[in-house]
Amino acid sequence: MAAVENFVNARARALNAEELITVLDAHFATQDYAYWTSRFDTEDVWWAPLNSIPEAVNDAQVIASGAFVDMTPQPGEAPYRAVNSPVDFSGYTPTYGPVPQLGQHEPKW
Repeated sequence: MAAVENFVNARARALNAEELITVLDAHFATQDYAYWTSRFDTEDVWWAPLNSIPEAVNDAQVIASGAFVDMTPQPGEAPYRAVNSPVDFSGYTPTYGPVPQLGQHEPKW
């Protein structure tokens, strides 16, 4: 492909990005994911997967980064994992608890 005029340099590839993506998509479709990951690793190509949501949620690095917190909706209910706050205040550790019940904080007249 390096000899094809539309892809000869970075500018040409940028100007012809749609065509290039179509060509690359067709080429990558000829083999499965395992083949390409092995091939890229063998050739020392920098690459990273584009994870599905289930893959991203269960990725060890994502979990280790603290991107998720375990939440319990109400006492006795099964806990679930939720997205953590993207804001981090140095020296402050947030506490997580159950969400309020409907009307829980309404004034009692």
